[in-house]
Amino acid sequence: MLLKAIKHLSMSPSLLDVLQNANSIEILITLLTQYMSGPHGTEISNSVFQTCYNLCRLNKSRQEEAAQAGILPCLKRVIVTNSPLRQFALPILCDMASAGKSCRSLLWQHDGISIYLDLLSDPYFQVSALEAILSWLQDDMARVEDVLAERSSISSILKCFVSAKANSFENILDPLLKIVRTSSPVAIGLARPEFFQRLTDRLTHQKAIVRLNLLKLLKTICDIHPDRASLVERFGLYEVVERLSRTDSAVLVRELAREIVPVLLPGRSGNKLLSKHNISTVEARSSAANRSTGALLDPRSLDEIAKGRRPLNRAEPIFPPRKVARRAASETSSPPLGALSPIPRSPDSSLLGESGTAKRVRPVPIQRRSARDAVGLLASSSPNASGSGGSLRQKAGNDSAYSSQEESRANKRRSTAL
Repeated sequence: MLLKAIKHLSMSPSLLDVLQNANSIEILITLLTQYMSGPHGTEISNSVFQTCYNLCRLNKSRQEEAAQAGILPCLKRVIVTNSPLRQFALPILCDMASAGKSCRSLLWQHDGISIYLDLLSDPYFQVSALEAILSWLQDDMARVEDVLAERSSISSILKCFVSAKANSFENILDPLLKIVRTSSPVAIGLARPEFFQRLTDRLTHQKAIVRLNLLKLLKTICDIHPDRASLVERFGLYEVVERLSRTDSAVLVRELAREIVPVLLPGRSGNKLLSKHNISTVEARSSAANRSTGALLDPRSLDEIAKGRRPLNRAEPIFPPRKVARRAASETSSPPLGALSPIPRSPDSSLLGESGTAKRVRPVPIQRRSARDAVGLLASSSPNASGSGGSLRQKAGNDSAYSSQEESRANKRRSTAL
């Protein structure tokens, strides 16, 4: 009853850290190793494996703690005996390959890589097993690659690729492609007739992502394999890829197929073709540059000068001198200043007299007006003068008084001066 209670508590995500801090993983695994083969071993194993599954799922620290507590022998026993508890044991085992170095070292001690290779034949766990192999290969390439390069391991991977169904086939392509790119011996070992037969058959898959991954897989193996020409000729790879480059509905698939076609050309090596393409590109660019700057280049052969057939005379300029056209003295000489004719101006006829001489203009006297005349002019010009008559009359009276005083003072000054 206590184990069942802990199992139900582990189903709550908020209590997982509490159970880990209470050292529940180590206690449960100790109970599992002691009573797994006893009279109540089935019930104890059921509760403990479910609790460990809830605790270790997607948590690397708990996975390392479980591995150090000794769960690997229990997992291996459940997997080998085909117990119904495999559905809880296999996810824990596959996740441990990416948990940490301590987990991988314990897996190596318990022959974990062989367990993963055996799981490739299981349609429900072959994707998880292949991802676990990839994670382990990327961390410890030296030891894992030696195991994968063996004939039995290659056969297991090849069988997984050939016999995978529906969704499993789609999901194994990405980890398989990464394994082939990481390990050259695995890529060369997979170059077998059943592999290429399966690959060419699945290139007609309805999903574009599957066709794209298959082309990437084909390109990687052809680039690595030492006898590429025999593979292309034996399995008819050029015709298949060339047809995809013309007729496939997906743009990415067509572009990748066009990149692979030059590599698969019969009778040619991809590196030679690529080097020829690069040389032709450089020559085309240099010829275009020569055409664009043809007028500035030396007319002599630069190749002969570079090879030492003809020495370059440093005294002679490479660039031809510019020829400036000279002008005649009559064109360049300017007339003297005295020879310049003045600009004619037409005189105003109203200012000339009868004999052509200028008239004497008398000054026009300035007429002075009084304040009363100014008030009259303002009244006649302003349309609203009648509306504000009182204020204008008062102001005009003040101005007239001031102007009369000024006139009297000016008369006194004139009389005094006379």
